[in-house]
Amino acid sequence: MGIARPMVHMENRNQYRLVGLSPPRFLEISRMRIPRPVVHMENRNQCKTNHSLPDPVRAVVIESKSSLHVSKLEGWVRRNRLNKNENRSKRREEIHRTKLKNYTMGSEREAETKSNIINKPRFLCLHGFRTSAHILKTQMGKWPDSVLDRLDLVFLDAPFPAQGKSEVEGIFDPPYYEWFQFDQEFMEYRNLDECFAFIQDYMINHGPFDGLLGFSQGVALTKVPKIKFLIIISGAMFRSEKVADKAYSSPTKCPSLHFLGETDFLKPYGTKLLESFVDPFVVHHPRGHTIPRLDEKGMVTVTNFIEKIYKEVDAACIEGNTEIAAV
Repeated sequence: MGIARPMVHMENRNQYRLVGLSPPRFLEISRMRIPRPVVHMENRNQCKTNHSLPDPVRAVVIESKSSLHVSKLEGWVRRNRLNKNENRSKRREEIHRTKLKNYTMGSEREAETKSNIINKPRFLCLHGFRTSAHILKTQMGKWPDSVLDRLDLVFLDAPFPAQGKSEVEGIFDPPYYEWFQFDQEFMEYRNLDECFAFIQDYMINHGPFDGLLGFSQGVALTKVPKIKFLIIISGAMFRSEKVADKAYSSPTKCPSLHFLGETDFLKPYGTKLLESFVDPFVVHHPRGHTIPRLDEKGMVTVTNFIEKIYKEVDAACIEGNTEIAAV
């Protein structure tokens, strides 16, 4: 029979070995390094140096330190992922808002630009005798930007090279052009019909145009169909009655702006030309046969003319949009 070993309590493991007994299992367990529990207390000072709990105990054991470290690490990872995902989401939203804003602003700018182009009166500009489009554009530079910026000016060279000496030679470089030819008495004209056809073809292919601006010889070509506005600088009627009767058979009702120089050799014919227009705007200046600078009084007249044609252009745009909407 097996004899039960006596229940002996020894203070240490060696005492058990001396009497031939195996140390109890609980002693082996007591020797293991078990993490000290982490407790939550109402007051941190309640923890004593020997880690004993105060009496009465007001603490609750949560978890061991090792488990707490793992839990803290997992929590930090989760929070970090959440923060990253949240930041990515915010960044995506910010990029989307930025793109949407840029697209909206771009659309608004594009719409505004298109609106400005549509509402800006477009003029085909015809230069004087034996000059060029470049020369007329340079001469128009005398006018202030407050006027030029409100008009869309397109400058065209005449179809025929100059067949004689130009009065601007030495002032402006060639080439020089002329619209048609005439005799010394200004009674016979050559290539006039070809010139009208040339201008009309250009307007069809490069239009639409709202008006014509003519200087000197270019003024004679402003009687082109479907023109809403006219600017005539140092202009004159045809001296040939046959041509004049055909060109000015009926009064011109479209808004027109005329420049008459006090010392211009064509002033009498320019004054006669005013009779063919209804309610023309007229600027008188002290210069001769040239494109004048605008003084204070002339600036008022030009501004009033531009305001009038802007109102008509805007009214035409509104009427056109109404017709489109109705369709």
